Amino acid sequence: MTRRSVIKSIALLFLSIIAWQWKWLLSKIQGLFPNATSTSSVAMPATPKSLPSFQAKQLLYQFKVKGQAPAQSLIELRNKNNILFSNTIKLSKEKKADYPHVVYSKEQDVSIVTIALSPEYDSYPDLKVEAKGIPIHDQRVVRQTEVKMIENTHPIEGYTPKISYQPGEKVEFKVHTKKKEFNLVISRFGLEEKVLYQKTGIKGEVQNYPAYAYREGCHWQTSFEFTIPEDWESGMYAAKVWDESKREFYITWIVRPKPMKEKVTAEVKKKRIAMLSATNTWQAYNPWGGASLYTYKRNPRFQRYLPDQIGPRFAQYVTTQRPNHEGRPVPMLGQEPTHLASGERYVFAWFEREKIPFDLYSDMDFHQNPHLLDSYGTLCIQTHNEYWTKEMYDQLEKFVDRGGNLIYLCGNGVYWKMVINNDLMEVRKDNEMHMLNGEMGGTWRSLKRPESRLLGVRYTTPGITTFAPYRVLHPDHWIFEGTGVKKGDIMGKEGPRGPASGHETDKRDSHSPKNVILLAKGLNPDEDPLQRSDGSLPVDTEKGMEVGKGGGEIVYYDHAKGGGVYSVGSTTYGTSMWVDPVLSKMLRNVLKRFTGL
Repeated sequence: MTRRSVIKSIALLFLSIIAWQWKWLLSKIQGLFPNATSTSSVAMPATPKSLPSFQAKQLLYQFKVKGQAPAQSLIELRNKNNILFSNTIKLSKEKKADYPHVVYSKEQDVSIVTIALSPEYDSYPDLKVEAKGIPIHDQRVVRQTEVKMIENTHPIEGYTPKISYQPGEKVEFKVHTKKKEFNLVISRFGLEEKVLYQKTGIKGEVQNYPAYAYREGCHWQTSFEFTIPEDWESGMYAAKVWDESKREFYITWIVRPKPMKEKVTAEVKKKRIAMLSATNTWQAYNPWGGASLYTYKRNPRFQRYLPDQIGPRFAQYVTTQRPNHEGRPVPMLGQEPTHLASGERYVFAWFEREKIPFDLYSDMDFHQNPHLLDSYGTLCIQTHNEYWTKEMYDQLEKFVDRGGNLIYLCGNGVYWKMVINNDLMEVRKDNEMHMLNGEMGGTWRSLKRPESRLLGVRYTTPGITTFAPYRVLHPDHWIFEGTGVKKGDIMGKEGPRGPASGHETDKRDSHSPKNVILLAKGLNPDEDPLQRSDGSLPVDTEKGMEVGKGGGEIVYYDHAKGGGVYSVGSTTYGTSMWVDPVLSKMLRNVLKRFTGL
């Protein structure tokens, strides 16, 4: 060993001893001043790029305090400059902590405080946890990986691994029931509820599920298998399962057509209509397993297996592998149809009543197959198709740019960007980066791809949860041919969900095509229940275009590449169209122009 190497080794050893002694000295100083005011924080490690953070089951923020822990402390969770959570919580066991997400223990003269955090917080790369006013040490974040199972005490329920199948494919039904047997009946839901298959006396079993099943998935065993006959036509299907408890559950899926073997002619292509079922939105609203993209439930059953946690307002991830009551094709007894599956059925029924053929696809089909629309001349987006992946949006733009026709019987559509990885869906409503692919998240308009540029209208919050008819503004347009309406007439006064302009409504903005024609305007109130505290609206307002007003707008424009775009700007248009002759005739005129049918 050279002289230089010896000197270098001695220097490194000397520095290591100093660092160790300094850490020991600092802990002793903190012990001399137990009541000193300080702010302690620990940053979460950066999320690995190759392993998405959703694999963590729960986060535990743990710190130690010399002697007796203080009675309480202000705990803050911050991401960059944003406070995600801030509250004063009790820490001392002797004070009987009010928060079930706090665990307190002691080791000799040291108090140990462990605070449970939702795994949703693990997706924030700059997350910091701060305990204010406590001289703490040895703080750390523990990522639990153990799967904690929840005893399933629910009535009968189930799901299928996929949301879409084609004739000839096998469907696996994964069913939970507390009874020894259950029964199953499969029906197609369109103009009628047509029963196609029945099976009784299927062996039942209790199927438990993991904590955070809303994103971890259920991983249930298959209870029954069924092969779809080759002659079943495209549409919405559901298996109703029930047992001797008289409780029932609908497991819904889409049957898509088999791919065309031969290339279609231009004439045949013009007549073919593809329709999307808003299955991504069904998943977004589904709270089964603890959370949805709108809620984060603190299920009291969880407390039997793990402490509750500090959690967000809603989840960032949801999985398709769980029961989904939002896909129910018929409303609950005594209730109106919803803006999801049971509302969509009215659109399917209208097309069948008018004898206009269409092929139904799920959002997942549209996401996975970039050539899905190659043999179609018209695409219909309907009811509440809110969550779109980049793959879906790209395909929609390409379809219209090559002369395809678009019918948008929808409100609040093409709104949030979604990223899909196998069975997991991610939406960043905080406009942060997607953990599944590293792209920025948020609304499509915030990502510089405003939906109004293509649809002609976009969703705004004024008028939300209100319902009203439309007023005719342009009766001489060909879309009103044969309706007999005059300017100022009212249409869409009623429907199974209420008047035609309702629930969530879309309007034009500065990105709408210059040749867009306003045909009718909803009479919803202009007030915005979500406006800012200073009275300003969270949307742009432009003179003469009524952007930010409550009523949905029915518009039409001829696309520069040859097709046409018809948009109605409301989630309740489809159900109202079922009973309103004017709305029905308007769509009939559009379809005749687009398809010749």
